[in-house]
Amino acid sequence: MLLDDHQVVLDGLAVALERGGFEVLACSTRPSEALDEVRRHTPDLFVCDWWLGQEQAAAHVAEARRLSPTTRVAVLTGHEDGSVAAAALNAGANGFLVKDALRQDLVQQLLQVASGQLVLDARVSEHVLSPAKYRLTPREEAVVIAIAAGRTNREIAAELMLSAHTVKEHVGNVMRKLGTTSRAQTAVVAMTAGLVPPTQSPVRGGLAGGRR
Repeated sequence: MLLDDHQVVLDGLAVALERGGFEVLACSTRPSEALDEVRRHTPDLFVCDWWLGQEQAAAHVAEARRLSPTTRVAVLTGHEDGSVAAAALNAGANGFLVKDALRQDLVQQLLQVASGQLVLDARVSEHVLSPAKYRLTPREEAVVIAIAAGRTNREIAAELMLSAHTVKEHVGNVMRKLGTTSRAQTAVVAMTAGLVPPTQSPVRGGLAGGRR
């Protein structure tokens, strides 16, 4: 499923994706129509432009994930802006890609997103991957690694030898500093920002999305 407010972009992207092995179910220039198609088809991948006129797509990304939790969402943009990338990831996007990439590179990146990987264009990743800017304490770093591994508060408390109340406070502090509202978003931002060691093998499908 493709959403962009420029028909010519949709047409070119649809051709490139079909040549790359994708089946394009629908294209739309209107968010409401695109979200209806996401609900109807539950596609493997929803590709969404970040700027739709004067409107950012954060709400549409979040709604697509709500309507079809198994659908992966990739945001396309013409702007190499780290703050926009962070906003897209916080909204639930699984990929943040730049439109002017070579078509074959873009198709490959979208294949990676569809297969379950978190993908950032290299030109924006250096603006997002900055662990120091979050100013986490050593204890908070341990907690965020545990969250990314899919552990519950009770499991974190046992592992770090803390009370459940203390763990809940640390989780709240981590989410506030990372600007996230769920454990799933926290895990995504932590992995993207390099807060999780490369040797860590986080759980991709089993993260709880709501409660702290």
